[in-house]
Amino acid sequence: MRLPMIALRGLVAFPNTSLQFDLKRDISLKALNYAVEHRLPVFLMQQSNPLADEVHPQSFKNIGTIAEIKHVINLPGAVTRVLTEGKRRGRVLEFEQFSPYIAVNVEEVTTSVTDTVEYEAIFRRVKEIAQDYVKQNPKLGVEIAKLLTYCDEPEAFSDMISHTLPHKYKSELIEELDGIARFTRLYDILINEIEILKSEAKVAGRVKTQIDKSQKEFYLREQIK
Repeated sequence: MRLPMIALRGLVAFPNTSLQFDLKRDISLKALNYAVEHRLPVFLMQQSNPLADEVHPQSFKNIGTIAEIKHVINLPGAVTRVLTEGKRRGRVLEFEQFSPYIAVNVEEVTTSVTDTVEYEAIFRRVKEIAQDYVKQNPKLGVEIAKLLTYCDEPEAFSDMISHTLPHKYKSELIEELDGIARFTRLYDILINEIEILKSEAKVAGRVKTQIDKSQKEFYLREQIK
């Protein structure tokens, strides 16, 4: 299918998740306007160098997300804020044009599963570990925690938990089309992130204790005066 494409800077869009971002580049705004005018989805793909203004086929890998445009707001300073909802992964077959906007020929791609029993087993294990990750990471919020708790569809779950992870992991996870390999990688990432979050909490606790101690000593000195 032929779709207008928006090049994302420092962001990765996943299916089964919402993504909000701001647009200012003319090439992206024209792609957005074309999609809105013709009631089309857009293809969202991260560009390799987020600082580059000019893009070409080598600026991208070949897996991105086909997404619906849910809301558009024009902000001061010639900025447009867009809310999208990822639907499916897509692979670029051809970059058809780069002016006045990027248009690509895209095919939908699905997650491959060679062993359904192993797939279900590793999904359950990752879901269990993800509960600990959510508890250790209060920044995720209650709504995300609920979504992850009640999601029983493996592919949707893998996309939702991937969306919450630090950016450095996201490119490989959107590109991974093997379901078991994706969950195996997610397991390793979550275990590592849980350890980091626990260490951060310990450091924060020590810093708070030291600050409280210093404030108490200062207060006592002031009282003596």
